[in-house]
Amino acid sequence: MNRASARCVFVALLQLTICIILPANSYHLSLFSSSRVTNSACLRRSQIIVSRWRVHNTVLYSNADNGDLADEPAAQAIDIEESDDTTISKTPMLDRLRAEMEAEKRQSRRTFVGAAVASSSWYGWQLLHPSTPTTLLSTLTRSSPPLATVGKGRPTIVEFWAPWCENCKATAGEVWRVREAYKNQVDFVFVQGDTPEAMDLVDFFHVDAIPHITFVSPSGVIKNNLIGKAPREIFEESIKSLLDETEPRFAMETGAEGKNVKTFVANNMKDIK
Repeated sequence: MNRASARCVFVALLQLTICIILPANSYHLSLFSSSRVTNSACLRRSQIIVSRWRVHNTVLYSNADNGDLADEPAAQAIDIEESDDTTISKTPMLDRLRAEMEAEKRQSRRTFVGAAVASSSWYGWQLLHPSTPTTLLSTLTRSSPPLATVGKGRPTIVEFWAPWCENCKATAGEVWRVREAYKNQVDFVFVQGDTPEAMDLVDFFHVDAIPHITFVSPSGVIKNNLIGKAPREIFEESIKSLLDETEPRFAMETGAEGKNVKTFVANNMKDIK
């Protein structure tokens, strides 16, 4: 057996060993999908050489008891003919494994392409529609319920903000997350306090600085206020006190405590948010 034939036999045996011992993964997939190994003439030749080697040894051992050895022509007489016909597979198990690996590789490619397209689309959307704290607060204002819902059985939190307020923008993300955590228990109403429509509300709630957060009881009575950049822990503790109807540890008096928001809205501004 010459050096080229020995190399082909080694490649074939190596592939068979990997198929039997090791699980299929991306590395083995790339090994089997390489055209230089799986689809080349070297693999077909190695398969034929392995078949010849098995037949040759079968003939040798079958004639050893008679005292003579089979010669090369006798072994070749029952050899498998070398052919380029690919319709008849000599290694069905390898072919089946190779087909499964190719299918897995195609699926991985589709998944990768889909993820890349989705990521690119989201990145492009973010570039065209940047999400800023002001945009977030404006969205919360548009989606918040009207003040007419105050005092109808659920506690309410009213926040006054403005686009130029740095503390409002700094706490916008935390306010949104708190709202998401408690929106099934508490109504959140956001008011842009620097608009002409909100001036009466600013006076009623005694808003002197923003962000100004007011905690309103289920009956519509103002209970507590937080002014400025309050930490999330204090914000959540005030919400729990409102739900439990207990006195909060942190409270800022503004002079609006005890006022009934429900009555004020019903008499003055039913449609304002």
